Amino acid sequence: MISNMTVERCPDNPMPGRREILDGKPGKYVWQTYEEVYELVIKVGNAMQSCGFGEGEKCGIYGVNSPEWDYKHGGLQCSWTLLCSFI
Repeated sequence: MISNMTVERCPDNPMPGRREILDGKPGKYVWQTYEEVYELVIKVGNAMQSCGFGEGEKCGIYGVNSPEWDYKHGGLQCSWTLLCSFI
């Protein structure tokens, strides 16, 4: 996932992106920065911990490959939860 060293070194670099869909056609890419993604991942990890997930707990993620899926994956890593990932 994303490390805090990378965020410190290049916080404004683009990381994940997705294409806008306009009238059913792919448009331009819209990007988020490393810092924006890192902040989301930390929030997801804190939310998981507040729901009782922590070291040694188990959780599975099932979903399509997307930036949101990656945020959940990173958040679970931040909360020290054992992870089974499905794409």
